Amino acid sequence: MNSVQKRLQNWTSSLRNRVSRQTEESETNDSAPILPDNQHPTSISPSTDQYHELMNGSVPCPSCGGSGRIPKELEETLVALIPMSDDRLKPKKTVMYVTIGILACVIIASFFIYVFLPRTVLLTTDSYPIEVVNVFDLDNQTQSHIEFYFSNAVNVTNSNYFPVEVVNVSATIISKFQPWSMDIVGNGFNTTELRISPFGGNKQQIWFNNTVSLKGVVAI
Repeated sequence: MNSVQKRLQNWTSSLRNRVSRQTEESETNDSAPILPDNQHPTSISPSTDQYHELMNGSVPCPSCGGSGRIPKELEETLVALIPMSDDRLKPKKTVMYVTIGILACVIIASFFIYVFLPRTVLLTTDSYPIEVVNVFDLDNQTQSHIEFYFSNAVNVTNSNYFPVEVVNVSATIISKFQPWSMDIVGNGFNTTELRISPFGGNKQQIWFNNTVSLKGVVAI
């Protein structure tokens, strides 16, 4: 008799448990919102349960959809993630601007180098090197020594893009009486200061006062 009563009690308690479970499930289903066919409930990440909220001195977490908070002092350390498909990462005119800047720098640098690069100053003459000779020392007996001076003009042409100042000009006179020798027999100088205009449009003459001293067979 006792065993029958125990079985009835167990069966009654299990029946009550089933009824209570069914009641809770029906209440849960009735309280759930009805979604359209094209919408699906959003899955909740398990990491959300582990997120710790700091209520005091905290700000909303931008990457958590407003469901979490971070300390306010760490707000400046947030890193923004931009998708690779964002147009801001693909500026269309950057390459063009960089190329134009490089070309402009090259053109400007080439212009300044071309203008300020020093060029040669040309010396030319339209007359004979020696036209009038003035003898001032001569050995009439042996004729082994003679000294004379002469003047000649040289045209100076400036090929630069800036003026040139001629401060001091000197010349060296070389005798090639013998083909294998080059003897220095005189010097020339001019201390006149000249300012020659650029672009080669202005030629100016410089006069040299040359003194020559010949000895030996060359003086005969």
